[in-house]
Amino acid sequence: MAKDRLITFEQAGEIIALHHTTFRQRKAGTESLTHVRMGRRVLLVKSEVEALAQRLINEQRQEDTKRKTLLHVA
Repeated sequence: MAKDRLITFEQAGEIIALHHTTFRQRKAGTESLTHVRMGRRVLLVKSEVEALAQRLINEQRQEDTKRKTLLHVA
């Protein structure tokens, strides 16, 4: 059951479309993700990765809305 909630860096990369080493190095906004050590393996909490993906989507939507508003005003 715990395996369902923990994912590899590669799986996280597929969710957010980043290279897996980005997660390992804690770059590009992934600093806050929890790294869970299981022996030699390091895994991420799936719900945190999904929340980050949703936050990135929401931020981009806000940027698009601002850009459209500025274009209409000009």
